[in-house]
Amino acid sequence: MAFSRLLTVLVLIHNTRGLLGAEMRSSITGGHDAPEGRWPGMVHVNLTDGTGAKWRCSGTILDSQWILTAANCWESSRHSTPVWRRSFIAVGSYNLKKYSESYMGISTVLLHPEYRALSSGYINDIALVKLRKSVKFNQRMAQVSLPSADNTFGPSSECWIVGWVRQPGQDILQEMEISIIPHSVCYAKYPALTSDMLCVGELVTGGKDKYKVSFSSSVR
Repeated sequence: MAFSRLLTVLVLIHNTRGLLGAEMRSSITGGHDAPEGRWPGMVHVNLTDGTGAKWRCSGTILDSQWILTAANCWESSRHSTPVWRRSFIAVGSYNLKKYSESYMGISTVLLHPEYRALSSGYINDIALVKLRKSVKFNQRMAQVSLPSADNTFGPSSECWIVGWVRQPGQDILQEMEISIIPHSVCYAKYPALTSDMLCVGELVTGGKDKYKVSFSSSVR
C-alpha cells in the first residue's frame, strides 16, 4: 500500500503526458523550457507495434533497471501491443531533436493490478518497466529520490509536472510548478472524489476561490 502510494505521488509530481486524472489528458501546456540537466530522472518511452505504428510516453528512473511510467501507455484497447525488440527507453533526453545519453531495451512490463480506464480518466495509472541492462548514472541520468512513507503532501508542498509538449517544433523538455489542492475544494467540483485521491491544479491569485481545479489524480 505504502509503495503504491509513493509511486503514484511520484507520477503526480513528474507526470509528463497528463494521463492520471479526470482532466489531465494532454501534454504540458503553459510550461517553460526546463534548464538542461535539472531533471536527470526523466526518460522518453518510445513504443512501436508490429505494423510500424509508433507512440510515445515518458517515465521516471526508480533505480538502475526500473522505470516508472503510465499504465495506459501499454493498454491494448488504446494501443496495439508494442513489439519490445522495436521499442526502447531513451535515457538522458532533453531536446528530442538531439541524441539522448543512452538507449535501453525493454525486458519486462508490470501494470498496476488495479489499473482501470474510465470515461473520465484513469485509476492507478502506474506501470513498472524493467530494462534489459542497467543504466550507468551520471549528471544527465540519475534515479529520483523517493519520499518516505511518513511524508505528507499538501498545498504547501512543492509540486512539478515535467515532460515534452506534443506539438510540432516543441522538442525541449518542459516544466511547470502546480499546486496540490485541498480535498474539500476539489470535492466541491468532483463529488466522485474519494479519500484515496489527490487533486492538483493551478493556484489563482485573488477571488473567492483561490484554486483553479484543473487536474485530479488517484492515490491508493
